[in-house]
Amino acid sequence: MNYYKLLDINPDATSMAIKKAYHKLAKKYHPDKSGGDEEMFKKINTAYKVLNNHESRNIYDEYGADAAEDYLNGMFNQMKYHLYPGSNVTHYNIRQDKTIHITAKLESFYTGTSINFEYKQRKACFECSDNCECKGSKIKQVTHNLTIDLPAGAQDGHRVLFPEVADYGINSSPGDLIVYIHQHRHSIFTRMGSDLAMQCSVKLADALCGFIFTIDHIDGTKKNIQETQLKNFIETRVVKGLGMPYPDINILEQCENKQTNRNLIIRYNVRLPQYKIVKDSHSVIKILLDKGREKEPDKKGPFFKTSKYKKNADGHSNVQPGNIRTINECRQM
Repeated sequence: MNYYKLLDINPDATSMAIKKAYHKLAKKYHPDKSGGDEEMFKKINTAYKVLNNHESRNIYDEYGADAAEDYLNGMFNQMKYHLYPGSNVTHYNIRQDKTIHITAKLESFYTGTSINFEYKQRKACFECSDNCECKGSKIKQVTHNLTIDLPAGAQDGHRVLFPEVADYGINSSPGDLIVYIHQHRHSIFTRMGSDLAMQCSVKLADALCGFIFTIDHIDGTKKNIQETQLKNFIETRVVKGLGMPYPDINILEQCENKQTNRNLIIRYNVRLPQYKIVKDSHSVIKILLDKGREKEPDKKGPFFKTSKYKKNADGHSNVQPGNIRTINECRQM
């Protein structure tokens, strides 16, 4: 039984149109009136109960009249209406979600942005005719102009859901469109959660004496980084507040220093001179290095001092300025 035809309304009729059609037919077929029809009156009432309830109407559109009436009677079981091979149960398609993936620059994840895109939804054609645009397939395409508001500091793989925008067939309501936003690979920076990481090659002279260098940050500004003497050929240091913004205000409230951004983790790689040092300079270099030595290296452990990564409450590493990593730990970055 087609409840829409019974009430003489379109399948996309509003609740107001359904109510108006019901009252008109109820007056006409009421059994207490002359020319009334009790059976027809009952059918009209059932159709109105189903279509006037949002949940039962969705079930009716997807599974049919029996399923909708079962729902109203508290006995609806979705699997009862799913077609199994060899069964005689009427087939109604179960709604299916659609997943798509799009990409955005790291700068967009840092500042936040709006992403506009089109999605063409396959939609049931309820008023199909010989001259219909669907050409008798009973399926037409509807273009949706969608917008995603990507928040500043969003994680790679940020998920956004658009309810009932996915495709659907003749006997099924549309599923949800699920969109994942992935980050383009950046030429300088990589992400470690909400921290940013980069590598920097340093001359031996700068490593021994300290240095200043400038980076082009992803916020569009230039940042001057000043470092003291490096003590290892591969060394990791942290600059606070130059990482990604905190995407969650609740995490920000838990931070002791209330800094709005995470950290920039820099791995320094010290370059040895590629030119030959003249023999007359050997004794001078040895004297300078021996004179500047504060203490002998720790003979109990490896050449590089180690410090294990630990996770804070916000799930980030607790790397502190001046911490030194082994070669293996740096490679894992």
